Amino acid sequence: MHYWLRKLVIFFFTFLSFASLSATQLFYLSTEKTFSNDENKRIKLESGFQVKALQVRVYQLKDPEGFYATQENFHRPQVGNRQFRKQTLDIGFNFIQDLKSGMREWIRNEIPTQNRRQGLKFLPDLKTTLDGRPGELGQVIRPLDEKNYGLLHDFVYHIPGFDKDWNYNYIFLDNLKEGIYLVEAIYKNQVGYTVLNISDFGFVVKKSEQDLLVYATGNKNGAPQENVHLTFFDGFRKKLKALQTDAKGITSTKLPQNELFILGKSRNNTYAFYDPQFYPMNFSHTKVYMYTDRPVYKGGDTVNFKGLVRNLHRDLYSAVNTGGVKVEIITSRGEVLQSVNTQSPEQGSFFGEFKLPSK
Repeated sequence: MHYWLRKLVIFFFTFLSFASLSATQLFYLSTEKTFSNDENKRIKLESGFQVKALQVRVYQLKDPEGFYATQENFHRPQVGNRQFRKQTLDIGFNFIQDLKSGMREWIRNEIPTQNRRQGLKFLPDLKTTLDGRPGELGQVIRPLDEKNYGLLHDFVYHIPGFDKDWNYNYIFLDNLKEGIYLVEAIYKNQVGYTVLNISDFGFVVKKSEQDLLVYATGNKNGAPQENVHLTFFDGFRKKLKALQTDAKGITSTKLPQNELFILGKSRNNTYAFYDPQFYPMNFSHTKVYMYTDRPVYKGGDTVNFKGLVRNLHRDLYSAVNTGGVKVEIITSRGEVLQSVNTQSPEQGSFFGEFKLPSK
């Protein structure tokens, strides 16, 4: 009795080990910025070397405010009930694939190479993975069919390089217009999400202890955006208030909360959001701080600037001796206007100047 019970326990934990995911099978999606319509739109993919292809779906969010009202974490979007989207046959297929994976591992460890090659003649299905060639990508999750998600694209993305332990790639989605999109990626029964925002306007936000000012501007020309409807959420998804910008693109209010998510809707029914913590994947331990000699300039003026470079380690800042910093002046469309090689004294500081175009 104890013998068979022990065998059963060993089989159970062995099966769990087959089905569990290692870091080599994980992937993460993120977005780096809000894109304008003229820019190359892309999302960032980080993946383990065993992830060779992903099923990618792009949905347009028809009601962004309703979507964000359901999110527990604005920075890591999720869609519930994905287990109910699994194909019934694919659940069984996944179970069989897990058993095959465990069998392949056992064959590698226990059967000599020569005998293994002979055995593959009778088990050709095992040969694809043993030889290191990727198999077909199984689609185990059905597309979202709720009314808020408009499916636009559904394709397989083959990762161009997976020879490293951890790989970084971009998935380009240049054919999308203004809007807020939910990007869904699937590998086996893993599902990852990120939000891609394409907008013709954005926000400048000023916050003091009790007061908040929002300035809505066009991304192309910096023109004020009138009648932009703004919805304010706190860090607990609570809707705080709704406001609208005036003819100067400005609105202000009393708002003591510091952790804010602001969603804006323009007269053209395009959306933009403000969240300074939305792009956590771009966190860097090296920090650069810059300031200019005055806040406002006109065409043809010379801009003098200074900056500091600091390294953050365990909540402590230290100076970085850079030996020179390259500063690029970039337009609102992402074009490099000028490039300046600065002088850098010691203690991680730098300074320089550049002249603005007359127009």
